[in-house]
Amino acid sequence: MADVNDISEVLPEEDVSFLKDKHPNHVVRQVGSEIHVLLKDFAFPEQYSPRVSDLLLRLPAGYPNAAPDMFWTKPDVKLTAGVWPAQCAHREIPGSGSGCEVYESLSWQRWSRHFQGGWIVGVHGLQFFVRTVAQELKRGV
Repeated sequence: MADVNDISEVLPEEDVSFLKDKHPNHVVRQVGSEIHVLLKDFAFPEQYSPRVSDLLLRLPAGYPNAAPDMFWTKPDVKLTAGVWPAQCAHREIPGSGSGCEVYESLSWQRWSRHFQGGWIVGVHGLQFFVRTVAQELKRGV
């Protein structure tokens, strides 16, 4: 895993501009064949607690010709009603093999969201994916 000093070497120019303009507190790393984009202090809608969490996006080999899938948060995020969001791995039962994933020696909550039919190669990029994540979170499920 290595920090990327010049993110324009691994991301399209539109993604570089988006990150600089909308998420200046970001980190980009090359991890094997994936590009990991960490958005620090990502704001969550009011139906979640906590309202701010780090958001990890893992861009697959071949991105942007291959669509990203799923996202991860640290710390774990619940709905304010006290229940876990649907299709989320969490650490409710330590050692349960709940599906949390380790990144930089920390356990991250995995949100299993498979966004069907929305990715258009050559058109969509990181801004579209972050907007799709935000729309999914607004649903509050």
